[in-house]
Amino acid sequence: MGREYTVFDRFFRLEASLLTWTLAGGAVGFGFWEFYTGVLLPTLLGISFGPIGLVQSSVDKLIGFRPEYAVAFALHAFTGIVAYSLAYSWVLRPVMQRLHWSIPAAVLGVATWIFALGIMAPFAFNAPFMLNFGNVSLLSGFGHLIMALIIGGVAERAFRQEDRFIAAGAGA
Repeated sequence: MGREYTVFDRFFRLEASLLTWTLAGGAVGFGFWEFYTGVLLPTLLGISFGPIGLVQSSVDKLIGFRPEYAVAFALHAFTGIVAYSLAYSWVLRPVMQRLHWSIPAAVLGVATWIFALGIMAPFAFNAPFMLNFGNVSLLSGFGHLIMALIIGGVAERAFRQEDRFIAAGAGA
């Protein structure tokens, strides 16, 4: 089954291997997202997503300053690589530790989709909730789900390594 995590483990423990694999999962997941929204969907379906415009408009509404593209992209990348991957490894995975890793990853995917199109898009653009669940919304949901499964799958490597380390009697 694996290791039972304490409250300390769940919220405060930071091991180099777990952090490395978590951020690697975030980077690979974010890379998939950028390919999916920037290349695959425009090429195959002629659909273009605007996460950078969403970031720019959100920041503008929050602080009255519209960041340049590079700054907005950096904020977008930080959110995808760092915030979402840490949400998986530090919150969702420990809370749902008795379930297969794909379940907390799928929860992350749905949560990030709702955050983007259910909260941020209405805030930034006065868009309807989840863009009325139209094609763009559903394609976005699929992309968020796959991104989160990638994050979880890569990060899970660190959890499996830690379980083997502890089972061998080398950990406390």
